[in-house]
Amino acid sequence: RLEAEVGRLNIIDPLTGCYNRRELYRRIDHELRLSGREERELSFLCLEIDHLRHIHESYGKLVYEEVLRRVALELRSRSRATDFLCRLGPEQFGLLLPACDSASARKVAELLSDVLRSLEIRHEGLILAVTLSVGVVSLQPGRDDSDTLITRAQSALYRAKAEGRDRVVL
Repeated sequence: RLEAEVGRLNIIDPLTGCYNRRELYRRIDHELRLSGREERELSFLCLEIDHLRHIHESYGKLVYEEVLRRVALELRSRSRATDFLCRLGPEQFGLLLPACDSASARKVAELLSDVLRSLEIRHEGLILAVTLSVGVVSLQPGRDDSDTLITRAQSALYRAKAEGRDRVVL
C-alpha cells in the first residue's frame, strides 16, 4: 500500500490533484504512438490563469491555492474521461485531448474559458473573478513529439496573453 501511495505521489500534483508534468510527457508519448498507429487526431491545450500572481500578492497564499484548486476542479469536471489534465507550472495547466481535431479542441477551450469566467471565488466578502488565456494546438503527424507539442501550445498561449488575455488562440 505504501508503494502504491509513493507511486501516486510521484505523478500527482499535491495541491490540485492533477497529474504532474512528468506524467504528461509519458502520456503524450503514449498518445503519439496511438495517433500514429490508429491515424487519429490529437490536440493539446495550454491554459493559464490570468493575473494569478496578482491574486497571490493581493490576497495571499491561501486564496492563491484556493483559486488553483477550484480551477483544477472545474477543468477536471468538464473534461472527458479520456482527456488528461495536468499542472504544467505555477499558473499553467495542460489538457491533452485524444481523438479531438483542432476545431473541436477550440470549442473545448472556449467552453472552459466561459465556465471559468462565470466562476465566483468568495474571500472575506469579495468575489474574485477568474479568466483564462488558452493556447490550442493539434498534432502535426511526423513533426510533433512531446516537447514540440507543448512548446507550440505555450507559444499560442503567449500570443493569447499578448493579445490581451482572456482569450483562446489556435
